[in-house]
Amino acid sequence: MGVFADKIFVNRLMTSLEAQIHKPGGIILKAGEVSPNMYFIQKGNVTVTNRTIDFKLVEFGEGSFFGEYSIFFNVVNGFNYFS
Repeated sequence: MGVFADKIFVNRLMTSLEAQIHKPGGIILKAGEVSPNMYFIQKGNVTVTNRTIDFKLVEFGEGSFFGEYSIFFNVVNGFNYFS
């Protein structure tokens, strides 16, 4: 039985989420920060770049998520995330 099979857990998770809206091209998370947040992309895309912002690494779309490493492992973020 997976963790998401627990309806109580899923309900608590869903009620603790907060919506954020970011303008296109805006910075969501900077390299070097430790974020207390995990992000779920409901609409639009998020572009991930290296520290110096001169190289696009990947683009996440609707249904994707990021920021889980900071939550689970309390590590410094190594990338920039733009809306």
